[in-house]
Amino acid sequence: MPASVVQRALARSTAGLASRCPPQGLPELREQIALLMRGQGLAVDAGRILTTYGGTHAIDLICRAFLRPGDTVLVEDPGYFLMFERLRQEGLRVVPIARRPDGLDLAELEAACRLHRPRLLFIQTVLHNPTGWSSSAANLHQVLVIARQHGLLIAEDDVQGHFHPGHATRLAALSGLDGVIYYSSFCKALSPALRTGYVAADPALLKALLREKIYAVLTGAALNEWVLLEILLAGRLRKHLERLQARLLQARTLSARQLGEAGIAMDHPGEGGLFLWGQVPEGVDMNLLLQDAYRNKILLVGGPTFSSTGQAPRHLRFNVVFSQQPRLADYLRERLQAVADSTALLQRLPGSSVQPRQSGSSV
Repeated sequence: MPASVVQRALARSTAGLASRCPPQGLPELREQIALLMRGQGLAVDAGRILTTYGGTHAIDLICRAFLRPGDTVLVEDPGYFLMFERLRQEGLRVVPIARRPDGLDLAELEAACRLHRPRLLFIQTVLHNPTGWSSSAANLHQVLVIARQHGLLIAEDDVQGHFHPGHATRLAALSGLDGVIYYSSFCKALSPALRTGYVAADPALLKALLREKIYAVLTGAALNEWVLLEILLAGRLRKHLERLQARLLQARTLSARQLGEAGIAMDHPGEGGLFLWGQVPEGVDMNLLLQDAYRNKILLVGGPTFSSTGQAPRHLRFNVVFSQQPRLADYLRERLQAVADSTALLQRLPGSSVQPRQSGSSV
């Protein structure tokens, strides 16, 4: 980010570095965020917006404001891995709902609501992490119907939404923020150094979130918010996001092709964004693969990391930017082919009844 942007941002404040930021966020910045959200089909005004220190801070505020020890919270499985332990640390009961390519498993959601009477659902509807999938409008409509029938509050995570190449459907838009708390962040799309995100909610819910923000951090960082305001007022965000989306699409195409040729099967290609969700073949010991990759200076993250119950033992999440490196595909091709050759050899032995196993096969 050019230093001139910071200089122009400081010039907007008569107090310079002595500026204080209102707890809800700079009014001018909230106006720009509301304008951006209206462009995404979310009818909000600045009064319904609260700035945060990114998406993780928004999750923390939601937990503080609306959940108490012993409450049941529904999460996607697979889902955002940092959330699971955060919820458990609060003494909350975490109930997973299977995530499909088109959205939540509706039968599981209905059953969980009837059985557990949950207080809140965390859901990532656009470019879901770790799969890269986006929920369909039909699925989201049914999620809203079920939530309203059972008095379930929804927290919609849209931190990946800036990377979506088209017009995605969001629960916040379908609901008009009725029973839905929406949050997003500029950290990934603009700069992690700014650590600025935002929450949108109806006035009663926003008041509770604002109270918790004041208790936790008192206010936001004025410099960060002035810099972000300067960027948004410059009017170049849309072009910047379009360039990012084009580069990510190119990276996804190349990474998916190379990983597929190496032996990784993709469950569903997704619509864009940072991640691909793939499976290794039967017979691969995932723990050995992860350890061997690390020894070879390749960091792979297995599916159980993204499951609150340790599911998806054959899955891996791939970052499409780093996965363009031919070295990754070459490594996986060599290791997966070695497992396939070993399995084929065992099966050809006279009288052999050996079957491939999830654990115990070499990499």
